[in-house]
Amino acid sequence: MDLAIAAFAERQHGLISRTQLHAAGLDDGQITRRVQGGRLHRRYRGVYSLGPLSREGELLAAVLAAGPGALLSHWAAAELLEVARGRASLIDVIVPSKRRSPSGTRFRRATIDPRDRTDRRGIPVTMVHRLLVDLTDVVTVPDEITAVIRQAAYLGLYSLLATQDAMDRANGRNWASSKPPSRCTRPARREPAAAARSRRSSRSPRRASPGRSSTRSSSARRSTSTGRTAAS
Repeated sequence: MDLAIAAFAERQHGLISRTQLHAAGLDDGQITRRVQGGRLHRRYRGVYSLGPLSREGELLAAVLAAGPGALLSHWAAAELLEVARGRASLIDVIVPSKRRSPSGTRFRRATIDPRDRTDRRGIPVTMVHRLLVDLTDVVTVPDEITAVIRQAAYLGLYSLLATQDAMDRANGRNWASSKPPSRCTRPARREPAAAARSRRSSRSPRRASPGRSSTRSSSARRSTSTGRTAAS
């Protein structure tokens, strides 16, 4: 029994779920006694550890607490994928159905395409291209997104085409926010200012300034007057 529990925990950064404990042969009473005796440590409802957790263990614990089909997202995913500096203040997890978020986590309900899922160090997480789509919902400083893209490109994880495809797929997502946006579309491409000025200039005829018009008119009148004098 203990060997089976250790085998589960070894594959999951020291974690084991209640379902796995049952599969190892423990009933609820035995689980409770092990928690009281310090042999198991409750991390979230239905999620336990055999001892202290690494950062990867903390991230996976939140994913396990979210249930089947969940995966790490947003800044917690950026941390795991090493495309952002620092530690995420909250552990964001995308879940397929609405669930209550435990303390220290934030569950976001959304539909994830299989092409947007991956695994890093045994932890289900969004692909970088899906991560960029998700971060645009929460980032207010554009430089933060730029920094993530640069780091992802440096690591060979960034693809513009894959990101655009993920944006198209995300149009059908189920938003977790209480006030969802009416549409989630690809941002419009802005025309460079110089090109816009050139385009506007080519559409409308150039208007001569009053000074130039006056000079040309005066020259024309002088030429006409000189021609008449010569003729007479």
